[in-house]
Amino acid sequence: MSLQKEDLVNLALEVTGMTRERWNFILEEMKSDAKMNKIMREDWNAKPRDSEEAIREYYRTSDVWFVNTWNHGVGALLSMAAGQRGDMGGWCRKFAETLKAPGGRILDYGGGFFKDTWPLATAGYKVDVAEVRGPVTEFLKRFVALAH
Repeated sequence: MSLQKEDLVNLALEVTGMTRERWNFILEEMKSDAKMNKIMREDWNAKPRDSEEAIREYYRTSDVWFVNTWNHGVGALLSMAAGQRGDMGGWCRKFAETLKAPGGRILDYGGGFFKDTWPLATAGYKVDVAEVRGPVTEFLKRFVALAH
């Protein structure tokens, strides 16, 4: 199956429960770094973040954070879905040289949507994404099922 950007947007709307109008509003606001920082700060400060559970709750419920993370990783997702191989130059090559062989395991802690590790994943490394269980992890689970 060939996934397009709109397919990924629809999947994002499903897992977050956002409306298209909310999604489009956030996308438009995020075109400005100043507006993005303002709404992310307001979103963070809307509730106390004084415990580990309160911090996790933010990552499970913040539409703004989800869209920001999605924006940074959608290119990687589309490339992976299209069967493209990522550029194993730069830091990816250096990192891969420290591993035993393709097929090895890599932990992408807080990696969102494979923004940084997709070249390693497409080169045969097993990339485990460690994220707060919620919309991002649900999206990734469904993405993997759709892409294969």
